[in-house]
Amino acid sequence: MSAVKFNAYFSNEATPSEGSSNGFGETAPVTSDSNEAIPDRISEETVPENDALARTRRIGGNPGQEERILFIENYGLIWENRERIINDEALFETRLYFAGLSLAYINGGSLTLGMLLTLWNNGEWTTKCPFCGGDVRIFGWGGSPLTGNNKYHGFCTSCKRYRDDAEDNFLKKVLSAIKMIDDRRAKFAKAHPKQPVPTKVHYDFRTLSKKWTEYEKYPEKIPASTPKKTMPENPEDRIWYSQVQWLIDRLNDETL
Repeated sequence: MSAVKFNAYFSNEATPSEGSSNGFGETAPVTSDSNEAIPDRISEETVPENDALARTRRIGGNPGQEERILFIENYGLIWENRERIINDEALFETRLYFAGLSLAYINGGSLTLGMLLTLWNNGEWTTKCPFCGGDVRIFGWGGSPLTGNNKYHGFCTSCKRYRDDAEDNFLKKVLSAIKMIDDRRAKFAKAHPKQPVPTKVHYDFRTLSKKWTEYEKYPEKIPASTPKKTMPENPEDRIWYSQVQWLIDRLNDETL
């Protein structure tokens, strides 16, 4: 699948259109020697197993949790194909709902599959499992670069245990990820010069400390705001598409 089709299938705004094709841009030929009517196309509902889009379609549920479980279950296949994923632009840009870096005072961001595999391949975002001694792959990390307080989320590649813990030298261990996120933003801004770049709000530590000290003394000064809705009114009806499933299907199809 080309990067253009990939983005059309899985962008937040895009929704698959329903036309008269069988899901592959083809229609079944209408030829018969009998009088029995033959359908002029193959319906998606009758052969969902042959439709890549249908396999990735999900309704309701928790995208982050479901994608994480699916990823861990298929980690072996993904890791085996890491070099191809890293060198394929569409596969590199596979979005993971559960992967990212959160930094206090500094702008963090999400991590694509290619970014995550690059970190792991370089021996970063990896630590030892306290239970079996296997490698724990970290896919989400957050903390303060000032205090060093942090917490990561990951899984052990050996015993498959889900792990959340902290590491020493937090800032040093996430510098590569920070650079990847900034480089990706810069690349996007260069490719889309007409789109406004979100402004980054930075406070120095003294200003931020003073701000929160005032809030502690005078709670009424805390600005009242209504959080933006990130989920529809009925999340059980939400339709989304599993990029991890798309990735697994593509890897399986091309490694047979």
